[in-house]
Amino acid sequence: MPRISLDIQIRNESKTGRLSAGRVKSTARKILQILGCRSAALSILFLDDRGIRLLNRRYLGRNRPTDVMAFGQRNLWQPKHARPFLGDLAISLETAKRQAARYQTSFTEEVYLYLCHGILHLMGYNDRSKQDAATMSRKQQRILRQIGIGRVR
Repeated sequence: MPRISLDIQIRNESKTGRLSAGRVKSTARKILQILGCRSAALSILFLDDRGIRLLNRRYLGRNRPTDVMAFGQRNLWQPKHARPFLGDLAISLETAKRQAARYQTSFTEEVYLYLCHGILHLMGYNDRSKQDAATMSRKQQRILRQIGIGRVR
């Protein structure tokens, strides 16, 4: 059986909520494995609303906070023997806290929802059309149930 080699880097620049870096990495690995990814690297940056708003304005021209942003790198040249770098995720923990209260989920469940959504984007899924969004949402729900996150919206 081929060796699984998933490298996940995490940086937290938010003061909102508490997360276990080990659990986030473990959850990201499970999501990637469900998607059939056995060798990859990605980075996750946790921000507050101000930080993600700045990224959203700079890269998408939208001057508002958002939940998760995915910056894919899969199609860029990478060294032949390097672990494929999928890209970077930026997640707003402040938005996660607010949305968890709104949708009556836990803070952690909301973060894992964003994590799954972002990883799906890095793997090539998109939600630009209603049909694509519905397909992505179904996939996301299936994955979250498989990893034991039952209360997702």
